[in-house]
Amino acid sequence: MSVKNCKRCRLHKTRNSVVWGRGSIDAEVKFVGEAPGAEEDKEGMPFVGRSGTLLNGVLIDIGGSDIFTKIFITNVIMCRPPNNRRPLPDEIEACGRWLRYKIKIKAPRVIVCLGRTSSDLLISNSCAWNKQYKIKGSIYIPVYHPSYVIRNGSKGEPMKKFRQGIRTALKLGKIIGD
Repeated sequence: MSVKNCKRCRLHKTRNSVVWGRGSIDAEVKFVGEAPGAEEDKEGMPFVGRSGTLLNGVLIDIGGSDIFTKIFITNVIMCRPPNNRRPLPDEIEACGRWLRYKIKIKAPRVIVCLGRTSSDLLISNSCAWNKQYKIKGSIYIPVYHPSYVIRNGSKGEPMKKFRQGIRTALKLGKIIGD
């Protein structure tokens, strides 16, 4: 079955786009968010709305203008949940095979979990922000979701920790030097 024709869960009924990911699928650093928002559903690309503006700005600031050729960005699920709610367990399970494929096609050095949903799924529900977890040969780093940073102080401590986690991931993935 083609991913763009996927009907494994109810979200196919309300989506405009299947949001697969962007960047290099072979990247040494992969970012995994929660789910597409309204802008992502419209454009078919992850992190192009407000959260994407923040994430993309930080990535370019730390990694340079060609950063998107060196990383891969995706979400736990590929279709937008109604009213921007969190994905339900059966939706996560239905999209799980696609996420596993995107991670395993070339196991990266580093996987950055953007927010609670991807952190809970890929690491555990008791992980600490910006801590490194070695799992099956990759380093997983949970960081705040960009929307959390926007809501809780894009100039204060949340932004500082967010940038720190992104910088650490890019260093460990050998995208940037010391």
